[in-house]
Amino acid sequence: MRSMNKKVIVPYIFLLPALFLWYFLSLYPIIISFYYSFFEWDGFPGHTPVFVGLANYIDSVHDIFFISALQNTFIWAFFCVVVAVGAAIVLGAAINFKVVGHKFIRVALFLPWMIPVSSSCFIWRYIIYSPGGLLDTFLKTLGLDYLKRGWLSEMDIAIYMMIVVALWVGTGIQVLILSSAMGNVSPELYDSAKVDGANLIQRFANITLPLISSAIMMSISLVLCGALTMFTYPYLLSAGATAVRAQFLTLALLVYQQSFLNFKIGKGFATAWLMILLEVGLAYYYIRRVTER
Repeated sequence: MRSMNKKVIVPYIFLLPALFLWYFLSLYPIIISFYYSFFEWDGFPGHTPVFVGLANYIDSVHDIFFISALQNTFIWAFFCVVVAVGAAIVLGAAINFKVVGHKFIRVALFLPWMIPVSSSCFIWRYIIYSPGGLLDTFLKTLGLDYLKRGWLSEMDIAIYMMIVVALWVGTGIQVLILSSAMGNVSPELYDSAKVDGANLIQRFANITLPLISSAIMMSISLVLCGALTMFTYPYLLSAGATAVRAQFLTLALLVYQQSFLNFKIGKGFATAWLMILLEVGLAYYYIRRVTER
């Protein structure tokens, strides 16, 4: 009996360090952030937090910077999902069906993913920095000065340049996921369809896509979660500016700005929880769709 109890207890003893880390690094910050989202506090020890109820949430929703960040985040999410997943399907098929140049495609896609994000952003800042960046110099050499823009300063174009950088880095992993899923499709299905007279496009549309739909949904969810919590690219491409400009704002970056630049900890936590609620809603929708399938 003692031996049985020991076998049951020992695994949990080994789990305790991991559980403590999970609590202090994940669960505790979540609980404390929710608590302080109802207080006005600058984060400094000795300064007493003042309970304000839902005021932080109301202020966040009506804040013009929140609206701008929400708009940028949705633009980011839409283009990342459509372009990254769409390109991953096409390029994954090219790799799986071994079209001409498929080895080059594989290397070209995975190489950016292997480069640290900070290095990638530094490279792209050098390319698109205006004036005097590599892209501006290239356009000037071609006599296309009229095409030069403030790639990272103009409101209507900065967000799209950041999306280009994110896609350049992140598309490779989506291609890996979908090409692996395509590789698991039985070749016999393609052979049978070919015998029945189906061409390549018909085989891909009627066999490949339905059988990898779960992988596509997983890829969409990964890209969407990454886009909704995007912080690294706008922060690094804005060079960590002390006053983040509106064209760089995403919800995650707004949380950082409110909490650590403006010292409005309560409002920053409220914005973070609004972002969490948005993600939970989308996750719930995704799980329902997958379950229905």
